[in-house]
Amino acid sequence: PDLPTSSTKEVSYFEKLQRIRPDFDYGCISRCHGWVRTSMGPGVVYDLVRNETDGKRSRTLQNWLASRDVWAQQEPLLAAVRRFTNELKRHCILVRDLTHPNLCVKELIDGSFRLVAVDGIGLIMPCPSLITGNGMPGERLTST
Repeated sequence: PDLPTSSTKEVSYFEKLQRIRPDFDYGCISRCHGWVRTSMGPGVVYDLVRNETDGKRSRTLQNWLASRDVWAQQEPLLAAVRRFTNELKRHCILVRDLTHPNLCVKELIDGSFRLVAVDGIGLIMPCPSLITGNGMPGERLTST
């Protein structure tokens, strides 16, 4: 069967990430486990993001924003955004579709939040200047 192009590139990106950096901690992105067959055709399996506070499934940022008094939790959310963007930069993770339905808000034990990307990881077009965080030239994580 025909596989979705964007998903194929995303799975390829994750495979390269896992091969080049097998000890990556996946704090800012949900781990990809590859393809499965579903009743609706091929699909990609990712880790389910769960809250540390109650073990329940974390909400998408879209749902979280709609269900909360965002102004009351503005500072913890902004701190989570800063931590998320810093982690992406530090680990050289490229995100091609960073929208609120593709982010989960993980509620942590200490009362803070962690944003986790659950879709849209990798590139549509290759980025020749990207190298891994370990400084090894030539070990690019582009989805080509």
